[in-house]
Amino acid sequence: MKEDKFCQALESQNKEQVKKQIDGYLASLSTSEDKHINFENIKAWLENKGCIKQVQVSDKIIATNPPVIEFKILMNEPENFWLGLEISFDTSFRFYDLRGINEP
Repeated sequence: MKEDKFCQALESQNKEQVKKQIDGYLASLSTSEDKHINFENIKAWLENKGCIKQVQVSDKIIATNPPVIEFKILMNEPENFWLGLEISFDTSFRFYDLRGINEP
């Protein structure tokens, strides 16, 4: 199941597998839609994952071409830790662990 692979990748911080799963989802989005709508679609997709408790979206889009936005993800139990994802529509992203940092 894709969700299981995605959640396992997030929990183990397997960046290659996380990127593969995100790239697959990004490929399904319409490139003709407003980027803000697509960022909301990404947020909803993340929120539907069983391993994710909460998703926060940065209120600022990084003005690059294509634009980049940061998502902060609170993982479910047992650890309840935060991860950060910066995602753009050219299928590039940055993934980082926020444990130990005073996040939201």
